[in-house]
Parts: sequence; structure tokens; C-alpha cells
Amino acid sequence: MKKSIRLFTTVMVCMAMALCVSCKKDDNNNPGGGGTQTVATVTTEEVTEITKTTAVCGGEVKSENGWAVTERGVCWGVEPNPTPSDNCTVDGDGIGKFTSEMTGLEPGTKYYVRAYAKNAAGTGFGAERSFTTLENGGGGGGGTGDHDYVDLGLPSGLLWATCNVGADKPEDYGDYFAWGETETKDYYDWSTYKWCNGSYDTFTKYCTDSNYGIVDNRTTLEPEDDAATVNWGSAWRMPTCEEMEELKDNCTWTWTTQDGKNGCRVTGPNGSSIFLPAAGFYLDSSLVDAGFIGNYWSSSLSTDYSGPACYLHFYSGYVHMSLIDRRCGQSVRPVCPSQK
Repeated sequence: MKKSIRLFTTVMVCMAMALCVSCKKDDNNNPGGGGTQTVATVTTEEVTEITKTTAVCGGEVKSENGWAVTERGVCWGVEPNPTPSDNCTVDGDGIGKFTSEMTGLEPGTKYYVRAYAKNAAGTGFGAERSFTTLENGGGGGGGTGDHDYVDLGLPSGLLWATCNVGADKPEDYGDYFAWGETETKDYYDWSTYKWCNGSYDTFTKYCTDSNYGIVDNRTTLEPEDDAATVNWGSAWRMPTCEEMEELKDNCTWTWTTQDGKNGCRVTGPNGSSIFLPAAGFYLDSSLVDAGFIGNYWSSSLSTDYSGPACYLHFYSGYVHMSLIDRRCGQSVRPVCPSQK
């Protein structure tokens, strides 16, 4: 009888210990279980696409540290160490990367920004970054509206617009133009091209070889034929082939996605950047390879013969300068001279 009592007592003690261990495990891993609480681990991305009133940032929740992240985004203010009670975006929940657009900013103002993530333990923050919005009037063009530029720190001091002609946001494709034309159309072919009589060997303007039409030896678009100047005003123009080469050779090109659109983030020597969407191009009435390639016109005619013009071409992992028929409908990213 005493043996039975001792055996029963031993079994009960073991069961109690096992239950205690089980409870401790649950407490440490189950929110609300009373274990040690730790805020999420989060990092802050670089600030890009800075305009007078907006900028793009973001971050990445690296770890929830055992407690589900219920809200994440960036917060900003004019003083260091901003919190979500100042200004913030809410960009989903859980682990992973996110992109945030800050709006309602004041021109010419320095801001501090950092990513945040909330869980049951509190709010975790990424490293703080700072940026200054563009001044009022920066990049405004000839009475056609207010357009923004980015100083990439290029050797020439050339300033590149934040959007394509016809776009409202950096990631928007915008309009498509045949080279030397300033309006969009439904059909991009020699039969509809403004500067020829229906074929590639009947050019009426911008021709250096009599085999291709009437020779005028014009090799750079005049302002009245420049889609950037006509649509945005006299402060803006299309870049030359040499200026596109400068962009290609002096910047870091990163294939990425912004707001669901593929393209290249082009980061200059000073760390500032622009986003060029992979808008594809038009041939006849078809949009070709949108989301896969970017084709951007220069203002320069081919130096070899008069049919094609110089353009910037890129896709994932590749960027170069090339030539393409003037009849094609392609993107235009304006530039303006240094404001210094």
C-alpha cells in the first residue's frame, strides 16, 4: 500500500513539472501568454523621388520577434526621432519589405524619417534618415505647369525630371511620341510620320543624306519639334545622345519595381535618384514589351544615316545607347539646365 502511494505521488509530481514546462513554452511563444515581449526589428530604406511636396521611402520588417506585427510604415517630422504620432504612413503588416510615399510636405524643408513596426511589445524603429524637399519653382517649365527635377550630381550639372511627359507620377508610363513629333497618335508608322512623305527615304526635315530625302543637315531637334519643350515649356527639353551617355555612365542602374511598375532606379554620384519605368514602345498600333524594356528618346539624329535617331534602351541587368526608326512611339524624360 505504501509503495502504491509513493508511486502515485511520484507520477503526480512528474505530471505537474511537465505541465509547468509546457506553460513556460507557451508563455514565451504565444502573444498574451506573459513571456518576455520584444519589439519588431525593422530597417529604413533610402529616401528617393524627392519633390517639393512628396518623397518615397520605405523599410523592411526583418523579424517580428515572436509577436505579430500589426502595423508598419514610415513616420516623419521636422525634428529628429519622429514617431507615428507626428506623420506616418500605414503600409500593411507582417514581415517583409514595404514602400511608402510621404505626401503633404513643405517645399525647401528638411525632414527626418524612419521606418516603424508595431506589435504587442510596442513600436520598433529603423535607422533615422534625413532629406530636404525641393524649393518652390525648382524645375518649373515655361507656363505649362509645375514639374519637378532631381539633381543627380552629374558632371554637367544637368537636372533630370522626375516624370515622363504625360505622366503624373514617376512610375506612370506617360505619353509616347515619334521622334520629332509633339503629339501622341493611334498609329506609329512611316505613313503617319510628320517629317517624311510616307516612307523612310522621303524625309522632309532632319536629313543629312540625299538618298533619304531633302538634305537640311539638321541633327538635333529644334524647340518646336521637341516633345518636352512643347508640352512642358521652354525651361525643358529632350536630352541629347551625349547627355544620355552621361546618365548611363555616371549612375548606378538598378532594376526594381515601384508601385507595381517595373523599371530602373537610376542613382547619381550624389546619392539622389530617379525612376524610369519600363514603358515599352509603340510600333504601328501595338504597345510592345511594356513592363520589360524602357525606350527613351534623345534629341539627336543618327550620325550614320537619317532613318533612325539615338535612344536609351534598358531592361533587367542591361542598359545601353542605340538607334531605332524615328517612326516608333517612345517615352520622353525631360531635362533642364542647372539652376545654380
